[in-house]
Amino acid sequence: MGFGQSLLCLAPFSPILSNPDPTKPCKGNSGTAPDTAMRIGTDGSTVPLPPILASVTPPVVPGNALVPGANISFVPNSQVQDPQWKPGSHNTWDFTIQRELPGKSRVEVGYVGHTARNIYQGIDLNQVPFFMVAGGQSFAQAFDALAADPNLTKNQTQFPVAPQPFFETALAGSNKFCVGFANCTAGVASSFSGDVANQRVRNTFNGIQSQFSFGPATNAATQFTNFFYWSSLAKSNYNAAFVSYHIRAYRGLTLDTNFTYRHSQTVTILITTTGLQDLIVSTFSPCWASGSCLSMAKPRG
Repeated sequence: MGFGQSLLCLAPFSPILSNPDPTKPCKGNSGTAPDTAMRIGTDGSTVPLPPILASVTPPVVPGNALVPGANISFVPNSQVQDPQWKPGSHNTWDFTIQRELPGKSRVEVGYVGHTARNIYQGIDLNQVPFFMVAGGQSFAQAFDALAADPNLTKNQTQFPVAPQPFFETALAGSNKFCVGFANCTAGVASSFSGDVANQRVRNTFNGIQSQFSFGPATNAATQFTNFFYWSSLAKSNYNAAFVSYHIRAYRGLTLDTNFTYRHSQTVTILITTTGLQDLIVSTFSPCWASGSCLSMAKPRG
């Protein structure tokens, strides 16, 4: 067991560095040097640990002032295992018919199927509810309209973007996004034009939801920045039909030819090969992400 102490080594000792210190040739955070970094005991006496409360009355409820009964502060990350998790199962079967033909040849016609259920799958419970509607418009529609506005990256006090019903309704009365701007949408553009232009939906939504007139929509604004939930909801299917024709040593000819028509479909998306941070495309509707293995993610609506 060990403690991780993240350090920043700025550079080897040099007289041109600010605060040069020959005794600490690799100046880093808080004066850390290689002779004291990541050591406890013989060569060091302390290890940085976060403060621990003397006592916490269960249940433990993280959160800021918006969470009634919160007894610990806001938590950056939370990871939870599905209490109803099931081990994965795989089934494979095939059916083949062979027929011998003249000329030392034969033909095969067959089918191969494979299904997998209860595949280990990560889910982010703080995903953006892009279908959320306010003022008769969804957040997805408002985001796309704002991204397409020609004034998005301009000075919003001089060239404001067109108002979008979602932002105008959800942020009505906001001192941060509405006061001082021609409309609330202009306030959003003023703060998040870069995120909107680069399709960083999560940054934009989490940056404005604390100002919603009806309160935050996810607990990314109140309890956890990232809320990972490890489930067994993913599944996959593979189906294939094939026709093969073979000739064996007929007048010096040997031939193998095959035609396969296949289709594979999954309800999951793999971002890494480790399975540790794989996230399904849509927490709200896992089947929305259903697609072929080569191109699973559908366009955002």
